[in-house]
Amino acid sequence: MLTTPNFVAGADIYPCRLVSLKINGTTGVGMTVLQATAGAGTEGDYVIGVSQEGTKKFDSALAAASGDQLEVHGPGHYALVEAGGTITAGAALKPTNATGTTAGKAIVSTTDKDKVAGFALMDASSGEKFWMIVHPFTLSV
Repeated sequence: MLTTPNFVAGADIYPCRLVSLKINGTTGVGMTVLQATAGAGTEGDYVIGVSQEGTKKFDSALAAASGDQLEVHGPGHYALVEAGGTITAGAALKPTNATGTTAGKAIVSTTDKDKVAGFALMDASSGEKFWMIVHPFTLSV
């Protein structure tokens, strides 16, 4: 049975976003995640999962504010993720190369050496949430 440990948000994180481990810094790094951003070269490239579907409270758009606990759907889990572009079922997915409110959305990956988050299980348009299976790997084309 797969288990889902709680992580700590290293910054504001929206629901249904690809997340990566915080690896830089001297304190507060263990079990800390950030919204993933492709192409950063360090933090953000290696997606470990997808943030929880729900918001932290009814009047917030965030799944977690910096320092809050956050559920992350990791490898082997099915998760809802928000599309950052047009998605087709079966496509390999990576995070957008963006910051702020658009970071961590899923886009199609076709470039050699991309850090892939997993695979789309259905079609989606930008801004829609869709099902994926979390399966991180490095794309080789």
